[in-house]
Amino acid sequence: MIEAIIWAVVIIQIQGFVYSIYVHRYKCHQLISLHPVFEHFCLLLIWLTSPQLSSPYWIRKSAARHLKHHHHADQEQDPHSPKFFKLLEIVSWNKSTTPGGCYYISDQDVHKYGKHVSLEQSKIAQHLYFKLPPYAGMVVSSVALAMLLGTWSILPMLMIWGLPITSGLLTIYLAHKFGYQNHKGENNAMNSWPLAVLQWGEELHNNHHHNHNAKQQKANFASKWWELDLGYVTIWLLSLTKLVKARNVSTS
Repeated sequence: MIEAIIWAVVIIQIQGFVYSIYVHRYKCHQLISLHPVFEHFCLLLIWLTSPQLSSPYWIRKSAARHLKHHHHADQEQDPHSPKFFKLLEIVSWNKSTTPGGCYYISDQDVHKYGKHVSLEQSKIAQHLYFKLPPYAGMVVSSVALAMLLGTWSILPMLMIWGLPITSGLLTIYLAHKFGYQNHKGENNAMNSWPLAVLQWGEELHNNHHHNHNAKQQKANFASKWWELDLGYVTIWLLSLTKLVKARNVSTS
């Protein structure tokens, strides 16, 4: 059982790592650039732990949804604001293809907010991640866990297959409901320092929204000296190896 708990925590951390570094800061906001080797490493981790690699268009769609959320934070056009959607809708994703439903985004909005996300992929990505069924990597991980842990593998498996629930709860619902604000009056986004440590800086949500509205966006989501953005610390360490490079992005 202890091994299963450890594996569940490891998987949650892997999911948080690749979302924060690859999907959020790299693809959505282009706050960093990645060496091709490290980009393949991130794609492999995503393939093994989430359904997010169904197609390159899915990545563009995810980035567009997130940026639309930034442009209309906690307003009626926000695709997943806890102000307008219930917790069950946020964690279930059952209305993501229904116009007006939680997470829904039209093709027009995908083009409007996500056109900066390239659909071009390397030959390895084209022939592996995007050619196989979208859940193939998750099946591979589940089989490996079952062989390693037996019956207790159900716990880390739940972390893999339940990613939409955990991400909806932690990075969307709680991040707009509970915590503190360094930048008040801009939106309902909150900071939760303890959760931020566990979620690679993603729970410094109020800081991130303020940062997005500033003239220059920064890869570091921390605003106070005592706030720890583990994602940025990782970016800084990886920059020493030239695998990642942080950059400021002008929004003017």
